[in-house]
Amino acid sequence: MLRNIAMIKISPFFVAVFWYISLFPGRLPFDSSDAIRMIKRGESTEQWTPLFFWLLRITTLDGTMIWLSSALLCSGFFYAFKFLIDSLNFANLRKAKMVHLAITLFPVYGFWSVTVSHDSTFLIGFVMALAILIRSSNKGSDISIRHNLFAVSLLLTSWVGYVIVILFLISLATVKMRYVSIVALSTLALSLISQIGITSTRPDVVFRPALVDIKCAVQHPDSIITKDTWSRLEAIASRDQWLSQTSCASMDKAVQTLYTGSNSLDNLQWREIAPVYLQLLSDNPAIILMGHIQRSSVALPPLLFQPPKNQVSWNLDRPVGEGTNTMLQQGPEVVHPSVDEPSVDLSFPGSKVVEIPAQLLGFLVNQASWFWGWGGLWLLPTFYMIQTRLKRSQVKKIISLHILLFHAILFALMPDPTPRYVLPSILLGFFSTCVILIDRRLPNKTKS
Repeated sequence: MLRNIAMIKISPFFVAVFWYISLFPGRLPFDSSDAIRMIKRGESTEQWTPLFFWLLRITTLDGTMIWLSSALLCSGFFYAFKFLIDSLNFANLRKAKMVHLAITLFPVYGFWSVTVSHDSTFLIGFVMALAILIRSSNKGSDISIRHNLFAVSLLLTSWVGYVIVILFLISLATVKMRYVSIVALSTLALSLISQIGITSTRPDVVFRPALVDIKCAVQHPDSIITKDTWSRLEAIASRDQWLSQTSCASMDKAVQTLYTGSNSLDNLQWREIAPVYLQLLSDNPAIILMGHIQRSSVALPPLLFQPPKNQVSWNLDRPVGEGTNTMLQQGPEVVHPSVDEPSVDLSFPGSKVVEIPAQLLGFLVNQASWFWGWGGLWLLPTFYMIQTRLKRSQVKKIISLHILLFHAILFALMPDPTPRYVLPSILLGFFSTCVILIDRRLPNKTKS
């Protein structure tokens, strides 16, 4: 079958163009739509990092359109995966072309390549960083400073990326010192400059990971809570608010129950939170640990942990779509099907007809979101590819460490089990699967 597919003359470039045209002017999820509205009101936010806000503001021309942003993202996705493929040094050029075609045909790739979101920009930066580290160990491979700056800049469009950048620079220094100091100084300068003109809009956000753990531990009827702990807790919110039962799978929903309309959470200090957190963690570790497992279920591997919730109900006895919208969303989606800010949504004659095949493919992915969106599951082919495809043990360890650090951060800080947070793992997992299958099934001696 793969041999027959290999003979099909389809260019990955034209597949990328198909996604852009069929989903024109791009996709815009809730977070980015909120940022667009803030830009139009003359406001700013560092919620998705200052650099992402400036990038969004510039590429949307002050929030007036998104088609340029999605075009740049589409180009970035195409270049990043081409760069990664070239880094793997396929002996057979046809294999390399087939891998590139396979990844561009993947609907998750197609939708996210035109989705204006910090998740998309972070994905490009993450893939570029891994490709640079692979190339840095290859003899004769030269990596220009622009590649490093491109990767680092896009990593800085996500708060998780800040930690990844530190590891990336340390790792780069161990395999190839060239440009490291320049890239490090440029990263620092870019991080500082991007904060100019940005105001904080959610001062409580840094406390939310701790607050949700505290809330989950306190609301359990049998949890151990000392008098001193209760005194500190009631200085933040009422006892009824702490004891009200809510799911621990969503950080925002759990923390929202602590709001009273006052600004008490906006004025929190670590000296108020830390003693309470450490005491509750010591007395009720299983409750807090399970809360993290629930919120990061899409990032955890199978067998050891449960699969994430599916977007579409599996209950065959209920009418299709009962209690949901027309997209049947009862759980988190893998790909976002719409533009959530009408003012930047555009169409052209016949655009809805062109959009049908893309939206159908997107729905097929979303209705099996437990599988396609399970980043922990997609880790398995990724690590297998790393062990079998990469030659130097040092590089294997470095690449694995970047991926493991990414998932460790998600386990600690993930707000809810949404597949977009594990987008790099999903796409790298599918990419690795394509590499493994095409490497094994297609002949080595074919004309390029």
